[in-house]
Amino acid sequence: MSLTKTLSQASMDNMFTRLVYSSKLLDEFNNYETMSNIISISQQNNSKLNIGGEIIWNSPKSSIIQIIEGPSLCVNTLYNKIKNDTRHT
Repeated sequence: MSLTKTLSQASMDNMFTRLVYSSKLLDEFNNYETMSNIISISQQNNSKLNIGGEIIWNSPKSSIIQIIEGPSLCVNTLYNKIKNDTRHT
């Protein structure tokens, strides 16, 4: 492995990323129980990865705005998992 590649990977590991996205909950998941479950599980899992953020839920519009921040690789991995969550589009 070259020194350049090693430094590039080290730089990526130390980068901080803030990602903001919006989505729409499917009707059957637009409820307090689902949101409470999402928040509880997220807090447990994200703290292990040094990820923080904020989630804003607009129940009348079934919409979510979420901010995720932390180490770039962890944020990107988490976002790819979120994209596959079938409770929202």
